[in-house]
Amino acid sequence: MKFNNRPAAVLDPEATGEHIRLLRLQRGLSVEELARLTGDVSVQTIYKWQRGECVPSADNMILLSEILQVPVDGFLCRKYLKAG
Repeated sequence: MKFNNRPAAVLDPEATGEHIRLLRLQRGLSVEELARLTGDVSVQTIYKWQRGECVPSADNMILLSEILQVPVDGFLCRKYLKAG
């Protein structure tokens, strides 16, 4: 897949999860504290995000951006599909 003759960018779940983990640690938050601050996200879900097993929903991305004090695209990581 190409867009304007460039490889298409897609979300990289593993890199995004690692970035969420690093931002959480930089803010001095435990997984439990982050789960509490989100209001309804479980500890297990946050661990899944951090392992790249899934990515936050759009609503949770907005919530995380507020908690972690970064723009939404500040923790999302992209990878590029090879043309072919």
